[in-house]
Amino acid sequence: MTKLINRRSLLAGASAALALPACLSSKKKMDADILVLGAGLAGLNTAKLLTEFGKDVLVLEAKRRAGGRLYTIEHENGYTEGGGEQVGAGYARILDLARQLNVGLLPESRTPRTTGYVHQGKWLSEEEFKSLSPFPESFKNSPPGAPLFQIAARENIFETADGWLTPPKGADESVNSILSKYGFSAGAKDIIDRALNGNDIETYSMLNVHRSLQLYTQSRQMGPSYSIEKGSQSLPEAMAKSLPRPIQYDSNISGIKVDEEAVEITLANGRIFRAAEAVCCLPFAALRRVNIVAPLSQVQNQAIKSLPYTQILQFHFKASSAFWEKDGLPVDMWSDTPLERIFSNLDPDGNPTGLFRCWINGKGTKHWANQDANSAKAAFLEKLGEIRPSTKGSIEDVKIVDWTKNNPLAGGSYMHWAPGQVEKWAQTMGAPAGRLHFAGEHLGVLHTGMEAAMESSENTALRVMNGS
Repeated sequence: MTKLINRRSLLAGASAALALPACLSSKKKMDADILVLGAGLAGLNTAKLLTEFGKDVLVLEAKRRAGGRLYTIEHENGYTEGGGEQVGAGYARILDLARQLNVGLLPESRTPRTTGYVHQGKWLSEEEFKSLSPFPESFKNSPPGAPLFQIAARENIFETADGWLTPPKGADESVNSILSKYGFSAGAKDIIDRALNGNDIETYSMLNVHRSLQLYTQSRQMGPSYSIEKGSQSLPEAMAKSLPRPIQYDSNISGIKVDEEAVEITLANGRIFRAAEAVCCLPFAALRRVNIVAPLSQVQNQAIKSLPYTQILQFHFKASSAFWEKDGLPVDMWSDTPLERIFSNLDPDGNPTGLFRCWINGKGTKHWANQDANSAKAAFLEKLGEIRPSTKGSIEDVKIVDWTKNNPLAGGSYMHWAPGQVEKWAQTMGAPAGRLHFAGEHLGVLHTGMEAAMESSENTALRVMNGS
């Protein structure tokens, strides 16, 4: 099982490890003590911790920016978030790091959001949608994203934050199977599928829902959530600036080779880096394209090959006029069209800023998969104008964020578990493979998302320093 630590034990373990003499006999040049692969949160925090412990650390990053799946999209009059953004009250590591680096935090708006529904070609208010809902009677008053969490709340199966590692019988079934047990029809399931932050209700374990609900409940009990002032990407940018060695950008990794004395990293351009150890913070969906020669276990090979990552495609855009005032409809939208969901940015008073995200999940991304950027933008504007005529001529600055298999450096957005994978993989897929270590949000135990990346990097940093 993953070892859970706090910062005090991390520092104590590191201090002891620093007293150990180096024992490498290789005469080949080393580029650093430790190479960190990927400049997302996990990679940057790993590098920060190991540097604090006296190690010479070099971060290799394929893109020309730090942040990984934190990605702030700049617009003329503000920004939208293409990746992680919500900082829960229980995100102690993120909160502490933001204070250390003087990165501002903004409390979440308490203003309720209003949503309009486009269903079977008609605009419906929330009440009209509920009256026509195909959900079973006990879920009739639920919006599309609510039934799964209502089911999870009824069962309340976890007593501890790491209870998901040993789930009770029935918790690791597919969402599709659970919905069938509660009497949801095929049409009702399709509605839920469009609001699911996963790929497919058949390949999404109900365990993800139980875990998310528990973490959300704990966080809400601790206080309000936050967003990062000036955009989420400002946090990893501050982390990158705090490192003594500049990040090696444009370092697209094509190969990892581990032997008894070193780890050798080969880039796509043929350049080779060597170090005594390496920490791989790439998501498994991106690691699949890398040639790995290392003592990986069968579990790790399977997990790298098959761990699901949610496919997400987003259209970010700006409105040049307040189209929602023109048509009098709610500013946010849920639809059964290829646009799926649209969310407005709100100011601290809860008013729309004129910046939006269209969010398309899972199977819905396939509709857009074979279109180039210009064709996709044109199709997006046409469909938006079709379902909401007031937007015609008032949409500009359309930008696409692609967290799908078409983006080889990510392969998807955040990971989730498919039915049956937790018992087989969860406790061992992050084990070191010789001198190659792993960290990332996919290896979090007590958290998911941004805080999982931080938690995992702490655990891995201690393991590296302790030589285990």
